[in-house]
Amino acid sequence: MPLETLVRPAGADLAAAGDAPAASTLSRYQSDGVAIDFTTPILANARVRPAETDRLEVIVADLGGGKGSYVVPLRHLGKIVTLTVHDRTLCEEILHRNANAPDEIRRAVLAVARMGLAGAKAAKTARQAIADEQNERLLTTVFLIHRAINHAGGDPAAAGPSLNVLAEEANRSQVKAQLGQVAQSVRMTGDQVYAVLEEWGAIVGGVGVPGMPLDCRLRRLARQVDELAGQLRRWADEEISYTGEHARRVADSAQQVAARAARQIAKIDAFAVATVETLRRWKDTQRTVRAAVSDLAWILNGWEANLRRWRDAAQVSREEQQKTVSEVMASMPPRLAAGTLETWSGEAFALSRRGSRKVRAHQDWKTGAIDFDVVRRLESLKEHVL
Repeated sequence: MPLETLVRPAGADLAAAGDAPAASTLSRYQSDGVAIDFTTPILANARVRPAETDRLEVIVADLGGGKGSYVVPLRHLGKIVTLTVHDRTLCEEILHRNANAPDEIRRAVLAVARMGLAGAKAAKTARQAIADEQNERLLTTVFLIHRAINHAGGDPAAAGPSLNVLAEEANRSQVKAQLGQVAQSVRMTGDQVYAVLEEWGAIVGGVGVPGMPLDCRLRRLARQVDELAGQLRRWADEEISYTGEHARRVADSAQQVAARAARQIAKIDAFAVATVETLRRWKDTQRTVRAAVSDLAWILNGWEANLRRWRDAAQVSREEQQKTVSEVMASMPPRLAAGTLETWSGEAFALSRRGSRKVRAHQDWKTGAIDFDVVRRLESLKEHVL
């Protein structure tokens, strides 16, 4: 198949979306795609999204270094770009799972990273993230059980079964017996209530419930995005270059994302506050709770990587921080659909990107790698001159 038939400009997609009637903010996030951690330099800001044919496609920056972007079928990405072993395996994993939502792709990324294909440090981080998420789901289930057992007393935070008690199979019958009063009020058995609470805990494990001693991943991420906005504004106040304006744009977007995420978390928490009512209507409510958590993941999509970039840059030179701000700016989709339905015009986006690409001496302007051929030629010329 000719390469030109695999790649198409993304401009037509963006123009069509801009001319379409006002859609929900969530649909705009979805059309922008899921930010993904490829290790191939030219795919640093690539995003994956479902295609019209129920397949997956990748939005990549102009391979020639221009302003535009292109859309490539994920299954053919290796024909367009020379992929690292990690990225080739990741593409296969995503296609195998047919993952097209942030949480689904995150699970695929962690599954591949823990193999060690992106290095020992990335493998260790992935294994720790998987273990942390399992613990958060279990702890969330414990607190839901606490709320259910103590609902009649009006104190959801009162003492209930501990994490160790819940984890031991031998104690589960005791926990189910304690759920008997709630089970009667919702016309279910203790086993059924326990099964619902386990399912509920698995769904909201990334968010947690009010009263937990720690913030689960998505709740913690929403708070950190809000903190990032303040950090970038303070940094921009001391920056005299154009990068300061980029930092303010990123800060504005982060603040809007954090505000929208906070509202979404409040909706999810409302189900835990009304524990018994949620249990009573679980067949209908389960779908709503799952959709609410999925919406939150879309709202926060891509910001985990941005936070990691900024944390790393905060400990180094001002030049590296300027570079990081420009990288974060470049990683954002053309539509900064952060809390509003507004879009950026193509001209405004072009202005925001102007001057954002920095290249050091002897650095390839497309991949960021050092061009050793250029270095050798220059050294050879120096020898002849000297």
